[in-house]
Parts: sequence; C-alpha cells; structure tokens
Amino acid sequence: MNYAYSLGLGTCYIGFLNLSLKYSKKLRKLVKLPENRMVYACLIIGYPAYKHLNTASRKKPVMAWIRC
Repeated sequence: MNYAYSLGLGTCYIGFLNLSLKYSKKLRKLVKLPENRMVYACLIIGYPAYKHLNTASRKKPVMAWIRC
C-alpha cells in the first residue's frame, strides 16, 4: 500500500471480499480461485479522483518512558 501511494495510486483494503470468497463457491468460481487456495487480503488500487492536501489533525500521544 505504501509503494502504491509513492506511485500516486490510492488503495483500500476490502475485508468483506475475503469473507465472501471463504463461503461462496459461486464467487470462487467466478474469480477462478482453486478449492485448495485461500485469500488473505483483497486490495483495490487506482488513481484517486481527489487529492487531499491536509490530513486530519490528531492529538499527540501521551508517552511514558520506563527505564530498567
């Protein structure tokens, strides 16, 4: 995902597709996935229609350093 971003591409993890491929024989046949194979991650990749110049502001994390 990071490499795709460096190329100007956008990505999105599609977890529902993993679940669908696990239980739907019809969908497995449609994507030609053999019975003895399993899908662990599904990503969509493409060029984004919009570019965001700013990210959402976040609170700084509270950290406590412990020395042993």
